Amino acid sequence: MAKPTYIIIFYFLAQLSFSQADKCTPILQKDFVAKIQGYNPMDLVPYNVVNDGWEEKWGLMDKKSKKKLTAPLMNYAATFNPDVTFFYEECDVRISNSYQLYVKDLMIYSEDYDDSADPKIQLLDSTNNFRGFEVDSIGNITGYSKVYFKSRNHYWNISKPFIHQNNYYAVVKNPNGLPIVINTKGESQLEPKYKQLRHTSYQKNKEDLLYVEDVTGNKGFITMSGTKVLYGELLKYPFYSNDIFGYSIQHDGIRGSGVYRDSITKSGVLDLTKMEWHIKPVQHLKIVDMVYTSNKSITSAPENRHLANIYFVILNRKFQYLVDEKNIRFIAE
Repeated sequence: MAKPTYIIIFYFLAQLSFSQADKCTPILQKDFVAKIQGYNPMDLVPYNVVNDGWEEKWGLMDKKSKKKLTAPLMNYAATFNPDVTFFYEECDVRISNSYQLYVKDLMIYSEDYDDSADPKIQLLDSTNNFRGFEVDSIGNITGYSKVYFKSRNHYWNISKPFIHQNNYYAVVKNPNGLPIVINTKGESQLEPKYKQLRHTSYQKNKEDLLYVEDVTGNKGFITMSGTKVLYGELLKYPFYSNDIFGYSIQHDGIRGSGVYRDSITKSGVLDLTKMEWHIKPVQHLKIVDMVYTSNKSITSAPENRHLANIYFVILNRKFQYLVDEKNIRFIAE
């Protein structure tokens, strides 16, 4: 009776040593990597497969012939930039632009967040009614009035300083909790009527733009001199993580909702570098994401736009497809 017991134990241990990556690798090599070898990675774009489940299914197609090449093994619209990464089953997948396959077991990591105060930034005495801030010779904040102190993370209390007409300014919150712009003396520069206000790196007529949302919900940009740009035209905050290369997807969907894509009734694309609409918002158009291909590793800064092929992901009911900057559609045949 002992011999079968040993066989069962050996079989169990053998199964434990066989990782998820071992199971995924032959499938990925056969149904994915082998299908795209010989193609230019810049010519490979995702195609979507409609399914009734919550999980998305994507494969890669040749954008020139619009031919499906791989099985739909990706769970989101992934592209080569310069490598392509995605999850398949319980595997973490990376394929280099030379078509080398790397597969690891999918792991979940947690990171500790350091919310300790930066010792280089000082809280300045406000007993003499000081409400301003101080900077060093290169414009880094060195201290600010303790009346603004609410969080140990200083940049929750005061923004990074910015220059306007050779003077430094920063964004803080007034006693009513509304953001305002102050100079180094603490003097308010704009009327406190906005519930969101942040300095941006974009300009109009060589003047820095501030993104604002007023208490009635109007969103847009203003300058320190009071000029309004696209004020009341924006549909949402334009600096989310999927707003890349100076493009911002603008839609009226309710973010944070489990069905926020279903809540979109109109959308467009804003070109922040020109402060004009690349795709003007229209009803029934649902632009939900952006992806890009590139031959080398680049940041998604606006100045790198010429190094990438950029695509907008369109949702039509349950089906998704890509369009490029020239509004050419890519739907697999």
